Amino acid sequence: MHEIDVDVQTNSNAARPAPTGPEFPDTDAAEEGSPLTEDLSLILDIPVKMTVELGRTRMTIRELLHLSQDAVVPLA
Repeated sequence: MHEIDVDVQTNSNAARPAPTGPEFPDTDAAEEGSPLTEDLSLILDIPVKMTVELGRTRMTIRELLHLSQDAVVPLA
């Protein structure tokens, strides 16, 4: 017969660690020619369909990444 070690928590109200979101590398700090920018360049010209509350538009990932806060996006 095989023995199995099992850790059982008897207090169901015990504090649990808060879930965290995914961690991504800092793309702003990436130098030109680094593996991070080389990998990103593979997807910059992929068209992405974007639907917004006021309308729709089409743009590439490159255009999407160049949007800044308060950017005006022309709608089709």
